[in-house]
Amino acid sequence: MVAALTLFALVNFPDALLLLRAHQLGLSTAAVIAAYALYNLTYAAASYPAGALSDRLPRRTVYALGLLFFAAGYLGLAYAHQNWQVFTVLALYGGFNACTDGVGKAWISTLVPDHAQGTAQGLSQALTGIGVLAAGIWAGLAWNDNGRTPLATFGDQARSPPPHPAIQLATDRRTPSRQHQRGLRDHPGAAGTRHRLAPYRQARARRLDRLVARGLVVR
Repeated sequence: MVAALTLFALVNFPDALLLLRAHQLGLSTAAVIAAYALYNLTYAAASYPAGALSDRLPRRTVYALGLLFFAAGYLGLAYAHQNWQVFTVLALYGGFNACTDGVGKAWISTLVPDHAQGTAQGLSQALTGIGVLAAGIWAGLAWNDNGRTPLATFGDQARSPPPHPAIQLATDRRTPSRQHQRGLRDHPGAAGTRHRLAPYRQARARRLDRLVARGLVVR
């Protein structure tokens, strides 16, 4: 999962480039600040509902929803022609971080053992930061006059088949959440449930062994 999130970071441009696009579309400096404030307001307002939803639905589903908001934000900015459209698009784009930031961290926490939580989260943040830095560099080089090309290219990739690796990961994961497994253990039919969960635990152990072999996780 960490590898997929890192690949996704390579097309997740810094917000500064999105604001540059807003300014190029005709927004004044004050209007750009207002649009960015609206984005942050949406991000903050939607984060709690998105996190609560991920406790009820598979986190892969909520994360995939966030990637749809990402595509809407990038494609919207690529093809926007009027000032008011920028406010609408950035408000939608706030849903991307709301559905992926905290949810992604919680998702990672269900895939590693308790003693490796800090290592996994730190590794994820480090690789994501490197990916965003690389994305900012190459997007800046490809920006040209208005930035439409990089925005449209990767916004379209995020919504179109074949799916982006992170979307594929979000839709293909089948491992039950830790909270779900804990609830099943307390159920009267826990013995049979443990037997059914055995393949998932074995697959999880194999993934952990591969991470340890690569030096990405310390037991």
